[in-house]
Amino acid sequence: MLWSWNETNDENWAHGTFDTKEEAIQDALGCREWIERSLFTDNPTIYVGECELVPLRTDPDPDRIMEELDEAYCDDSGCDTYIYDGVTDEERKWLEDKLSELMFEFHQKIGLNPGWFKVVSMEEVRFE
Repeated sequence: MLWSWNETNDENWAHGTFDTKEEAIQDALGCREWIERSLFTDNPTIYVGECELVPLRTDPDPDRIMEELDEAYCDDSGCDTYIYDGVTDEERKWLEDKLSELMFEFHQKIGLNPGWFKVVSMEEVRFE
């Protein structure tokens, strides 16, 4: 589980993520003077949030890909019929699965990992 903190109760969680709630609070404490100046108070409240990484998508739309390839082929050849007409649901599902596997492998190859998170629960912490 990851944690973050925010000085206001809004959607802008810009202070990064931490492995524990305590680490997030300690980071906020290190910014206490800045928080007090920003919020115009000597006893600020911060918000500590439990976070989840937003997974990378690996599900390209096979219908859209076939349409794009069909249009390109028609531009190249002058054909006027949809070349993927007759593709069965089973064949479409096979293509969808292969594309998903390929995108997962591509993310691994380029070292792409999720970089964004969403806050799934939040609590107030008062600096006293």
